[in-house]
Amino acid sequence: MPENTGFGKDVAVGDINIDGKLDIVFTSGRAEGKFGVMWMSYNKSPTENVWEPHKIAGTEGSKFDLVELLDLDGNGDLDVITCEEGENIGVIWYENPTIDYQLN
Repeated sequence: MPENTGFGKDVAVGDINIDGKLDIVFTSGRAEGKFGVMWMSYNKSPTENVWEPHKIAGTEGSKFDLVELLDLDGNGDLDVITCEEGENIGVIWYENPTIDYQLN
């Protein structure tokens, strides 16, 4: 697990940045003051010892659960859906900005 995250709660695999390689998206519990949702990518091989972490959720979260990857807005990239029950927030949709960045 990358630094400044809680303990691993759930994981999903999908091509988040549309580079043709599978990435790992995970949620963490006990994440008070830490990142509760992140994704990780590798450079050349998935067997590399170190994957690069990328932040999705800020440090406001306290406990994230299930993570699902789907193109919720129909724009061609995978969005992240999770839920948070510690603060009674409910279901959270993180829109993936990858397509928007590639178009500009």
